[in-house]
Amino acid sequence: MSELVLSSTTTFFSGRIESVFKKAKKHGIKYLEIQPYRWTTPEEVLKLEKKYGIEVAGIHLPIWWQTPQQVLTRTLMGRLLTIVCEFYIGPAVTSPAFAIAEALNNRRPYFLIHSDIIPDMGKERFDSLKEKFNVVVENVPGEDILKLKNVAPLVFDAGHYGPHPQIEDAYRQMKPDIYHVSYEHRFLYAHDLPDESEQKTMQRLFQIHEPKYIVLETYPWVSIKKGVQLILKMILNPPL
Repeated sequence: MSELVLSSTTTFFSGRIESVFKKAKKHGIKYLEIQPYRWTTPEEVLKLEKKYGIEVAGIHLPIWWQTPQQVLTRTLMGRLLTIVCEFYIGPAVTSPAFAIAEALNNRRPYFLIHSDIIPDMGKERFDSLKEKFNVVVENVPGEDILKLKNVAPLVFDAGHYGPHPQIEDAYRQMKPDIYHVSYEHRFLYAHDLPDESEQKTMQRLFQIHEPKYIVLETYPWVSIKKGVQLILKMILNPPL
């Protein structure tokens, strides 16, 4: 059965990585996917893992390499999120994610990279990271995810993919290791839980292929308890 993972997006804006460890403990979740703050250190992560008995299964690299991508700055909301992310997380090139991945590499947590920063990173750097870490690639909005098939193991974010008519065929071909639950709905509800129609699609996808990890990657204003209950219901009670 897939393992449930809690993303640090669920406690974003707290400024303290310990917040997501506390939430995971409270809701009985054993694994985390963390997107480190600028000030998060490997020593802090190792200490918190031991304190709470929670394991970091994945490390999410920031979503731009050196400068914010143009697509994020086209709307007012995008510009505001860019400012917030720049303050809290910063660019990937200077992220502590690399040092944290190094410190945890004895157990090979996945090292998540958005596909659209690979060109900025450069093929040589990307290939060297794949040799060193357990690199996985996440699809971005508007992307033909099938082109990622031979790049690296895939993180499938259905919210990025949207209500595509061929979603089941694409998912069958990709067989992703990781599934992000972070759906895009109304203005303030990016990284939301799936609606009723999306839940039915998720159930069908999990019948086609069961990912190793299902990551709850909602934003702080979405109930973690509700998200956990929803995902467990889908895993334990698949459609007939």
